Amino acid sequence: MNKKKNKYFFIAKPHLKHLLFLLYFLVSLGENYIQDFLENENNLATPFFDVYIYILSDFLSIIPYLIVKYRTKSDIMKTPTLRSSSDLELIYNDNGLYTTKKDLINILLLASSDYIAQISFVIYYLIKQEYTLDIPNINLNSIFIFNIIFLIILSKLFLHTRFYRHHYFSCLIIILVLLALVILDIIQINKEEGNKLLSNIYLFLRIVKTFLYSFEDVIGKVLLLYQNFTVYSLLLNKSIIQIIFSIVFSFPFIFIKLKDEENNERTLFSMIGDIFENKRNILLYFFLIIMNFFYNVFLWQIIDNFSVNHLWLAQMFEGLGFLILDIITNSITLDRSLRIVLYIFLLIIACIYNEFLVVNICGLSKDTKLFLDYKAKKEKEDQILLENIKEDVNLDETFED
Repeated sequence: MNKKKNKYFFIAKPHLKHLLFLLYFLVSLGENYIQDFLENENNLATPFFDVYIYILSDFLSIIPYLIVKYRTKSDIMKTPTLRSSSDLELIYNDNGLYTTKKDLINILLLASSDYIAQISFVIYYLIKQEYTLDIPNINLNSIFIFNIIFLIILSKLFLHTRFYRHHYFSCLIIILVLLALVILDIIQINKEEGNKLLSNIYLFLRIVKTFLYSFEDVIGKVLLLYQNFTVYSLLLNKSIIQIIFSIVFSFPFIFIKLKDEENNERTLFSMIGDIFENKRNILLYFFLIIMNFFYNVFLWQIIDNFSVNHLWLAQMFEGLGFLILDIITNSITLDRSLRIVLYIFLLIIACIYNEFLVVNICGLSKDTKLFLDYKAKKEKEDQILLENIKEDVNLDETFED
């Protein structure tokens, strides 16, 4: 134990499932890279069409879902003692669709929060009558910190996660970094040209969107943890419900005409054809669907195998990757340098919060899994040693007699 106390930092032993963080990072970069190549600037149909693309990518989960379900049932049928339908239902309780009222409520909450988050910006651009970014994404790094705070609060409310000293320490640092990033974002936004009111509305919508996605992640964890959903059945359910939402939302736009970039009145569906005037976009959207499918699978696998709060560790890597790509494609500035330093600092804090890095200072390591496991192992060894000593004493007394 003294040896442990003499060390100030400990790194958790890596496992194969930690590769999910690397895969998530690589896929997120690939998805962002494809989106940069899509030539559909200032087309009002683009955000509208993107909603369909994301729903379709989620619906692709039906393929692995059916494969897993078939293999699971085949393995069960090969076991001689488990052949009845009741046995199958008990062992494989993932029917693909919700089966109880509680399942229905939670999957509706998940699908609705995700759909509202997506469709809010479609409505924003339709009201604005122009599809251009009011604030470059690279100038909104503080949004990532809002995501962290929302995930921590919501997981505490819905999942009743426990808070220990290293969690409170991490939260304090996160709040301080949030203030620094907000200041940098405000300074950079004020330098940008354009309508300040629209920029503020856009910023507010981004924060609301972040909250809705955080809420979705926490409700999804409830479904995965307590309601017998798998990652694939969760994504499949979400996509089916959102298809229904999209049919209802899209129906009025069959008749409503809007002004396109050339000031001609057309329906959104006719504008979608303009996206594919460049035939390369067909291939790009195909790859975007595939990349977004894997993006969501790895995201939910991280939530399923670890916790909701491990997700923001992955998103920190994603944000840092975007910053590095921005420096490569543009140039390094003082603002970008400060953001990278803050992100690296946040990565370290995320590792402390999620116990990948244990700091043995000021009692921050006291309630971590690493030290609790070590303490349990030490107590077990002491108990065995005590029992051995008792046996030796009893033997000595026997020989003396």
